Amino acid sequence: MINSDKNPLFSREEREEFIKRTVVRYKNVKVESSEELLVEYMKARNAKVIIKGLRAVSDFDKEFQIALINRKLDPGIETLFMPSSEKYTYISSSAVKEMTRYGADLKTFVPHEIIDDVVRKVENEGMMFK
Repeated sequence: MINSDKNPLFSREEREEFIKRTVVRYKNVKVESSEELLVEYMKARNAKVIIKGLRAVSDFDKEFQIALINRKLDPGIETLFMPSSEKYTYISSSAVKEMTRYGADLKTFVPHEIIDDVVRKVENEGMMFK
């Protein structure tokens, strides 16, 4: 989906492709992206539950507000919040970009399937500090 509050390094299509490569081994996972409002996307697919991963308490406040708006737009759609594993709570796209700029080893922070793509993009954007 599109988050108008963010300025991502990768396009929606690139991110979708990265996720597909990362989850290809899971036969029961389908990856899609959309520019629609999430509620409209869900209605078109007769979906009823949004699962939101939360890394920190600070994520909850904004996601809870969005869940209430989604419920107002369609009372039949529920949002389920799942806390992330503690090993992922500190990882963010900003932190990954910063580590990449300094040439840090990304193996424990980024799926191996896309590390080269992340490094290449940061290099191509002229963001490296080496």
